[in-house]
This record gives sequence, structure tokens and C-alpha cells, in this order.
Amino acid sequence: MRPSRGPQPLGVRAAVLVVAPRSCSLHLYSVRASGRVGARAARALPLPDARWPGVRAAVEALLPRARGCERVVVALRAALRRAPWRRRLADLARAGGAALEALDGAAEGRFLFLGALHELPDAQDGFAADVEPEAVTLARFRGRVLAATRVLPGARSMGLVAALAGSGLVPTRMGEALLVGGSALDERARRALLRWTGSAAATRCDDALARGLGAAVLGAPAPETR
Repeated sequence: MRPSRGPQPLGVRAAVLVVAPRSCSLHLYSVRASGRVGARAARALPLPDARWPGVRAAVEALLPRARGCERVVVALRAALRRAPWRRRLADLARAGGAALEALDGAAEGRFLFLGALHELPDAQDGFAADVEPEAVTLARFRGRVLAATRVLPGARSMGLVAALAGSGLVPTRMGEALLVGGSALDERARRALLRWTGSAAATRCDDALARGLGAAVLGAPAPETR
């Protein structure tokens, strides 16, 4: 995905419609005077399965709500990147004035990182974790620069603690920030991430990935620390 050329004027809005295995969600963003990307209330529709009839119905219901936004993107999550209906989704997005962005694991990590920085304006070092039933995506940043990303498939089923230990990432355990989110995040997963990172607390932000996409569409870089 190519970010917009330079930051968009205040008031310009971006819509990000995320198609995930179990839900479709629409997020609206704009750049605030502080440089951070602000969000309006998201709207989500559950998917009983990831088959085309349900996906099409959800996208057709949500996409009209993006009217009035100057930038509109439909983001297909990595778990559905090879879905047989991907071309039909691209046609549906185009008909609604949107572009389709088919994400891979690396792209999800980058956008998760960017969304985390907009949510954590004071954090210098830390982790962002997106916990989904199919995989856990991790983004690590040092000095507000992306240092590494990891996708841990099946981490929720095989044991998150073991998956984190085998990720190849080694937290400093020196008060790094931790942002967590995702549809499969529960108290057990939150505690496992806290123990692994050694962070004092975890900030929950379920739209960090979508917010990072919105920031890229709006040309909004990571805000400076306050």
C-alpha cells in the first residue's frame, strides 16, 4: 500500500473496512490538531463463516456508511488473503469507490505498529499484540521505530506462553509499553503478554491495526512524543 503523499488537511476523513475471518468492521479516522489519528465509533457485523455470501452482505451493508470520506480502503486480513472470492471482493470494493488492500503478515505487523504509536504517544519502546483465533501478530518498536514483527499461527490453541517464548523476540523487561487487542484477547492472554514483556500495565486498543491503516491512508506519520 502506498501512503498518501504528505499529511492530509485537518478534517479529511479515511474509512477502513476490515474483512476478518469472523467479522467485518468499519472504522472512520481523521487527523487531529495534535497529529494523532482520532477515531469515531466503529461498527462491526459478525460473519457466521468466511464464505462469499456472508462477506458480500456485510460489505454491502457497511461500505455505504463510508460516504463522505475522502479515502476509503477495504482491508482483507492475512488469514483470508487466499480466499477464492478475493477478486469478487476487489470488484465490490471498486464499485463502492474503495481500494482493496490484501494484507500479509508483515503488513499487518507494520500497521499494528503505526496504530500503536498513535494510541501511545509517550511510549518509546514496547510491543503491540493483536490476538485473533487464527494467529497472534506482534510488533516490537524501539525508540518509536519498528524493530521486528512476528506472526504466531495457532498461538491461542497451542498455548500463548509457549508461542511467545519461541517467537525469537526477547523483551528487555525494563518497563516497555504494551498495547493489546484482538477479538480473541481474554484475561488469560492479557496476563500471559504482561508476564512475557514484564510491562507494568497493558493498554487495550482493538482497532490498532485499522488505525495504522487509516494513518497510512491519511499520510499521518507516528506522532512525536509529548
